[in-house]
Amino acid sequence: QLRRSREMVLHALSRRRQQLRERIDLDFPHDNKEFFGANEPVRLKLAVKNVETLLVKAFEINTFNHYTRNLRPVDTTINLDGLSATWERIIKYKESPMLRSERNFDFPELKKPGVYVVEFIGNGKSSRALVTKGNLRILEKVGPAGHELRVVDGNNAKCPKATVWLEGTEYSQNKEG
Repeated sequence: QLRRSREMVLHALSRRRQQLRERIDLDFPHDNKEFFGANEPVRLKLAVKNVETLLVKAFEINTFNHYTRNLRPVDTTINLDGLSATWERIIKYKESPMLRSERNFDFPELKKPGVYVVEFIGNGKSSRALVTKGNLRILEKVGPAGHELRVVDGNNAKCPKATVWLEGTEYSQNKEG
């Protein structure tokens, strides 16, 4: 009976080792940034395991179209079917399928402010990151003429060409901004 128990334990260990070997990881560490300054370089970290070929795609999202059609912010569940990637690259790895390693990915292509979805695809699994470069904020006060809105960028500089879209109506700035 001791021999049978030993064989069962060895079989269970062998099965666990096989499961570990076959497991595919494309996981983002918790310290990845989501928001970047308008001129800040974009760098993401990804833990990769059991992936020989990694396809990396970046999609620039037209946020105005997304917001007006969906009435919600962009997130990683956005349907990318039919969209062409802004750019893509293929990376080959030769590590053991048992080795999990954290890799850094730089995205010099993401130069201008905007919202991007970066998708990593490898060995039948995919992971997405939402990247926001730059931001706009609305400052509001109630004045004698009603609500007064000012649009400023991440450095609190006025955005003279910005417009505000509220409930299907576009509001442009007057001569005072």
